[in-house]
This record gives sequence, structure tokens and C-alpha cells, in this order.
Amino acid sequence: MDLLEKQIMLDLIFSAGSAAVTSGLLMWLFKEWLSTRLRGSIKHEYDKKLASFKTELQTKQDLAILDIKTAVAREAAFYF
Repeated sequence: MDLLEKQIMLDLIFSAGSAAVTSGLLMWLFKEWLSTRLRGSIKHEYDKKLASFKTELQTKQDLAILDIKTAVAREAAFYF
């Protein structure tokens, strides 16, 4: 092999190696980005459901308290 063939071979190996490293890095970054987006989306959905559930529980609690107060007022009015 003469010097030109060695240089071409080194350039080819360097190009292939750098392309492999670059594509591997890009694939890793894309995977991380997608994973982060997916986690965020799932968290957002669970947060919405939790807020809705808390509101529903609060409403039920308020209605139960109102029912109890009404029953107590009726009993008090009945005896007095």
C-alpha cells in the first residue's frame, strides 16, 4: 500500500467512525427527549385526574356536611 491508499483508508475509517458516533448520539438524544415528553404527558394527565377527583370529593364532602347540618336543624326544630 502506498501512502495515498493508506490516507484514503484512514479517511474512510475516520468518516465511518464519526458517522457512527454522531448517529448514536442523535439516537440517544432523541430517546431521552421522547422519554421526557412521554413522562411529562403522563404526569399532566394524572395531575388533571387528581384535581378532578379532589374537586369531586370536596363537593361530596360539602353536600354531606350540608345534609348533616340540615338534619341537626330539623331535629332541633322538632324538639323546641
